[in-house]
Amino acid sequence: MILREAETLGFIEQRVTSRQTILAGTLPLHHRDPFDRLLIAQAILEPARLVTADRTLVQSSELVDLI
Repeated sequence: MILREAETLGFIEQRVTSRQTILAGTLPLHHRDPFDRLLIAQAILEPARLVTADRTLVQSSELVDLI
């Protein structure tokens, strides 16, 4: 099962919190996709690195890494 393998590799499930959704709504509109904005908010509040191939997300935070 994918979930079991992900846990074995050390991945953890990220829950969506009210604080994250509020922050996502206040971020500059570099990216208009609400899910991407939520990922950026989660990276900021955890803090955690957000690794993406989406160039438009890089300008959102220093926590976003382009691959």
